[in-house]
Amino acid sequence: YYPWKHHPALGEAERQLLTSSLPPTEEQAIQPSTQSLLRYRQIWAIMLGRACTDSIWWFYVFWLPQYLIGSRGFSLRLLATLGWVPFLFADLGNFCGGGASTWLAKHGQSLTRARKAVLLCSGAMMVLVAPATLLPGNAAVISTISAWTFFYAAFSTILLALPSDLFAPTEVGAAAGLCQAGSGAGAIVVQLCIGVLLDHFHSYGSVFALAAFLPLIATVSALVMIPKVDLLRRTDQTASTEVSPDFG
Repeated sequence: YYPWKHHPALGEAERQLLTSSLPPTEEQAIQPSTQSLLRYRQIWAIMLGRACTDSIWWFYVFWLPQYLIGSRGFSLRLLATLGWVPFLFADLGNFCGGGASTWLAKHGQSLTRARKAVLLCSGAMMVLVAPATLLPGNAAVISTISAWTFFYAAFSTILLALPSDLFAPTEVGAAAGLCQAGSGAGAIVVQLCIGVLLDHFHSYGSVFALAAFLPLIATVSALVMIPKVDLLRRTDQTASTEVSPDFG
């Protein structure tokens, strides 16, 4: 194991770049408090976005086999044949979401437009999952769910990148942790709600409607509450002159 400053595989240019992003001394690397980070509406937008979308992802991870077997009549053989397809599309969505944003940024779009274009398109397209329970045929339902997982992964990739876009190196870890906490809290609440919906309606229709509606909340919150994708400037002793939009 090598400390990053002395790693033999690290080039000199990359070492200088990493070093320049750090405070000159450890004393200046003041760690942000949770309260100070929660003053930023941007952090709330990411937390809400992840709570609304990651929670539905976990629905597919936990409930998809039961849905396909119990409501669609899949045999274990057919489940093994088709059940993996939505997760393959999720993998593709991760690459396509990040790749699309990078391509836009390299072709003259600002980082704000590049990030928001992927969020808007993928968030809007996740509504395709709504008619999943109404479509006849196994191929149709697998295709619709695969579309949702693809666009979810593209959306999620941008949300995961936003903390490093918005926060200084000394704040990124804490900011990402808060966003993950929002994701976990949303997953807990929504999984409980899914159980209640299934007990009450005895149908997955309401669950798929929820899977289409929550991403729209995530999309609107990200577009409205993050007006510009750029490094936020603190107004306390550790920051520079620019004032960031916040709740304070």
